[in-house]
Amino acid sequence: TSRRVQAALTQPFSVERVEQRLDDAKKSFYNPRTWAFWRSIIIYFCLFSIVGHWMEAGFCLFIKWGIVPGIYDPNSGIWHDYLNPFPVYGAGMVACAVLLFPIKNLLEEKLGGIVKPLVASFIVNALVCAVIELVLGLTSNMPDANGVYPLWDYSTMPFNFMGQICLQNTLLFGVVATLMTWVVYPALQREYLKLPEPMRQTFFVAVLAFYAIVVCLYVINITLPV
Repeated sequence: TSRRVQAALTQPFSVERVEQRLDDAKKSFYNPRTWAFWRSIIIYFCLFSIVGHWMEAGFCLFIKWGIVPGIYDPNSGIWHDYLNPFPVYGAGMVACAVLLFPIKNLLEEKLGGIVKPLVASFIVNALVCAVIELVLGLTSNMPDANGVYPLWDYSTMPFNFMGQICLQNTLLFGVVATLMTWVVYPALQREYLKLPEPMRQTFFVAVLAFYAIVVCLYVINITLPV
């Protein structure tokens, strides 16, 4: 006679139903026709522009300690002003949410299981990251007359191409992109969607205002009188 028991017994519970619920959740994470989706994307761009700075600093520490090969530059700008946003990492997070996440969902649908989609997703992510880095390098990191690269130089790294990309960093970017696509972005979006709509809008305005202030602090150079 319990209503709860009756509801549990009369409604079908199956693997198909669970999978349908998971599919519905994925669709709620990726809905590019709505402002709510792009609002969350803007938030992630702003936040990960700064978080990406911290991640690069952490990776450079591994180079400094000799854990991974590479060139350590103690005078690099990453060691100063840790709130300085690096838009390239914000754009990377956007690429994970807008491009790589739906690809990951498609691979899960076509291949089934976990291992095959995960491996295929990693390969796709690494290739996409390599292409993005190569395009950025060929457009903004060409060597000067003395052969010096202004931003990065992988010429001494094994399996590099034109000093712009190398196998080690491509694999690393693939790991990070896969982690973002499979774990970080879905978890963040799941928690974000739990917030009431007024709180989401308030959070969006707060993040946007904070990012604008940070950008102004590092872009606008105000010379004070001596």
